[in-house]
Amino acid sequence: MLERYRLCRLSSDQDKFPFSQIGYQMTLQTDIEFEIIDKGQARPAILFIHGYLCGPEDWLPQIEFLSNRYRTIAPALRGHGKTTRGRKMMSIDQLASDCISLLELLDIPELIIAGHSMGTRVTFEIARQISERTKGIILVEGSRLSHAQTKNQMISNFNKILSEQGHEKFIRNTFSSMVPNPEFNNLKSAKVSRALKISKHAAYELRCNAIIYDSDSIVAAMSETAVPVLVIQATDLTPERSFSPLKRDEIGAYPAFVKKHVGDLDIVQLEGFGHFIMLEAPDEVNAVIYRWLNQHDF
Repeated sequence: MLERYRLCRLSSDQDKFPFSQIGYQMTLQTDIEFEIIDKGQARPAILFIHGYLCGPEDWLPQIEFLSNRYRTIAPALRGHGKTTRGRKMMSIDQLASDCISLLELLDIPELIIAGHSMGTRVTFEIARQISERTKGIILVEGSRLSHAQTKNQMISNFNKILSEQGHEKFIRNTFSSMVPNPEFNNLKSAKVSRALKISKHAAYELRCNAIIYDSDSIVAAMSETAVPVLVIQATDLTPERSFSPLKRDEIGAYPAFVKKHVGDLDIVQLEGFGHFIMLEAPDEVNAVIYRWLNQHDF
């Protein structure tokens, strides 16, 4: 399946990838050149999937914490970071297929898949396509953008927002709402700036295809899941599509949604944090993940 690959050390990215010689690029038959973080050796591997207009560096605290026990792999998805856009569709299915091609190249026989935000969709799609190799799923700050009855309306609403606000204002508003705590204003600025560097055409296509995936595929993908699943949630997506921190004893919409369709499920909600909880509360998130991994003897 994989005809060739090329490794190229990214010596200029030491600030982005502080671990020695773990940031590199590789060319796959999928038509793109991947930028990945790859640290650790033990099995099973943990594949970290980033969110919409985000990057693998969002998982660095978890990679640093877990890589002494697991092989940790975090790619920049198609069209993000230094991973090339390629010619194929910016869809959840294609992003999952890209990652599976990467796993084939790296010869990963079994894995746990962790997804953040939009990456939770990619996580479920990877697990559906390679269920025999998937041992567990970790979902951080997931959401659902549409249902079968609302798909067309949601895409129409998105087009209206872009028409009224423009791409840049939409990105600034969306990503600013992800980090509501003033303590993390530097984090907010960095995430907004990074998102704006990604092609607006790729951003539009991926957002629309995420809406379509939520309408047409996510319930089936969840229902087919036969492995342990961990949900870590700190916010809810409001009707205005901004992120609101969960209050004490409030049940998040996404954990409740997953609970309807997944059998072996653990839910942990953390109060007082924003959408990038892996970076805002790394110790708490690491502890939750580590405890869950031990609970299932991974």
